[in-house]
Amino acid sequence: MSLSVLMSIYHKEKVEYLEQCFISIYDEQTIKPDEIVLVKDGKLTKELDDTIEKWQEKLKDILKTVPLENNVGLAKALNEGIEHCTCEYIARMDTDDISLPNRFKQQLSFFELNDIDMCSGNAILIDNNSNIVGKKSISNEVSHQSLLKNCDVIHPASMFKKDFFIKYGKYNPEFKKSQDYELWLRASKNGAKIKNIDEALIKFRISDDLIIRRKNEQKYNMMIKKEYLSGLKYYMAILPNILILVLPVFVLDILLKIKNKAKDE
Repeated sequence: MSLSVLMSIYHKEKVEYLEQCFISIYDEQTIKPDEIVLVKDGKLTKELDDTIEKWQEKLKDILKTVPLENNVGLAKALNEGIEHCTCEYIARMDTDDISLPNRFKQQLSFFELNDIDMCSGNAILIDNNSNIVGKKSISNEVSHQSLLKNCDVIHPASMFKKDFFIKYGKYNPEFKKSQDYELWLRASKNGAKIKNIDEALIKFRISDDLIIRRKNEQKYNMMIKKEYLSGLKYYMAILPNILILVLPVFVLDILLKIKNKAKDE
């Protein structure tokens, strides 16, 4: 079972986060990937380029860098990266997160035991200093109807069969945000089998602007849901999105901390 890891990076990433990411997906993994495809989404800082070059010297042909002349956004960058993935399975990863040591082993074993097209799992939440601040748990069973209520897929913890993108298409670049959610709904509507592992697979970094980014995503989420729902069902489905849009940032911050603390306990 061959494995590609797909990542995209742009100039605002921190060197220390990228370093931790590489260590977690290669040095500390019980099953190491056969290739790591890193899309350079536009010009990077010298420090980031130096870090990538250091890992290139270490990993040799395992690390494939795909340089893009201009910053094109996550959807287009990942779509370009998919074209360079040659393995049977593709694991997504963000360059500011950390994969737990058994992540790839757990997910590849999960594919062997289940008739699925993709899987994800839970996450340990960490702050900018890598301190644990909570947990994010998602449902094991995922369907098109359940996704319309809640996005129970953690994108940087996801793994796909390579033909997932052939059967269901790639990320839609028309969506500047929530590209992953749009893909899950489109794929599940067309028969994709999605299931999650009931264990933490990654340490997911919560940045200071997380709530603002989540608020900005809600309009896209409502647009996406409108493709599949109408009438009362649509308005019922977008109530959580509207609440996130209208509630002040400080209120959402308090609610998020309460939610994370409850899951941590």
